[in-house]
Amino acid sequence: MTHLSTTSVTLAGMRAPSRDLLLLTVLVLTSVAYAVAPQAASAPIIKPVPALCASAVVGALGGRGWRLVAVGLLVSAAGDVAVEFESLTRLGTLAFAVAVLIMGEGIRRQGRGSWWRGILLAGAWAGVSGTVVVPELGDRLAAGLIVLTATALFLVAAGRAGGTVALGATLIAVNFTLFAVDAFVQPLPRWLVIGVYDLGLLLLATGARGRHGSR
Repeated sequence: MTHLSTTSVTLAGMRAPSRDLLLLTVLVLTSVAYAVAPQAASAPIIKPVPALCASAVVGALGGRGWRLVAVGLLVSAAGDVAVEFESLTRLGTLAFAVAVLIMGEGIRRQGRGSWWRGILLAGAWAGVSGTVVVPELGDRLAAGLIVLTATALFLVAAGRAGGTVALGATLIAVNFTLFAVDAFVQPLPRWLVIGVYDLGLLLLATGARGRHGSR
């Protein structure tokens, strides 16, 4: 009986890494597929897949903090779909802002570092983003400021987390600046906007998984 119980635990331990590896592989492949053909008819279906995969990996870790991050990633996935339609760009922008606030709170709860590092990151990011984006937004200033403010708070939380989680979160934050420039100022290479975002998702998911496993 003990032998069977031990075997079950061992097999269960083997399944989780395999599942996560599969999800992270799908994340990478769909990211590449979208970057190569962003105008394809399947784009609204492919675009949210990386965020959904990251959400599944992080959400399975348990704990209120990681569950909040997973919910934020789901909201971000909804924003990914919305921005594929020009008429829903503002809605997608709002979804991204809400997503980073939720993820930021989740990361803050898991954080073990000091606040000053995140505040420095947020200040530097907001300064650069504000200089580049805000003067060009015009009537879309409100949407841009929502993203700027929410992502600055996200970076504060990311700085508190430290490690790969913070690096992934920082790349996601940088992506929101790129998104604002691409949507409201001038078009940017799609591979750059998507690549930074999905690399951030990958690092956030793997970092969260690694941190959870080290406890």
